[in-house]
Amino acid sequence: MGGVTSIRRAVVTLPAAELGPDNPLPPLSPLDEVHHVEERDLHDLPRDMARQIGYEPLRSLLPVRVRDGYEAWTAASAALGREAIGALLAADRPAAARAVWERLGPEIRARGRFRLAEAALLLAEGRREAARAVLDDDLEPADLREGADDLDRLWARAGDGPLPARLDFRMRPEGT
Repeated sequence: MGGVTSIRRAVVTLPAAELGPDNPLPPLSPLDEVHHVEERDLHDLPRDMARQIGYEPLRSLLPVRVRDGYEAWTAASAALGREAIGALLAADRPAAARAVWERLGPEIRARGRFRLAEAALLLAEGRREAARAVLDDDLEPADLREGADDLDRLWARAGDGPLPARLDFRMRPEGT
């Protein structure tokens, strides 16, 4: 005859990284304002929507991320963060840009284009020496597109002298 089969049970706990907040960016507007619908406006809504209004309000303006698609979420938050920082700096809102910067993960902030955004942010905050230190550090903006003059403009605001060759990605003759 055959041998005896035994079954054992064990609990195994695997370590995992914390996923962080659902939305890595500061809220665009207070959620209590976004989700408030006046009683008189309910009749203009589709019947299904009007019926569901009384349920729990959303906790974020963004859809809940797919928890197993963390890399895709990181890419999306990086793109949105970079765009938001640029727009906020263009609107002369460095405090709001700093809030977005602080919410980005360290792995995102270490990237070349984000180091440039950090230098621009520091300049907008009036911290020229700190911005220059970012540019002098072993900055490698591998994700900077050819012909972009972002570095040239930043260097002119933060540095002294011409743009170093290691940072020159302008792809056009001098003076143009």
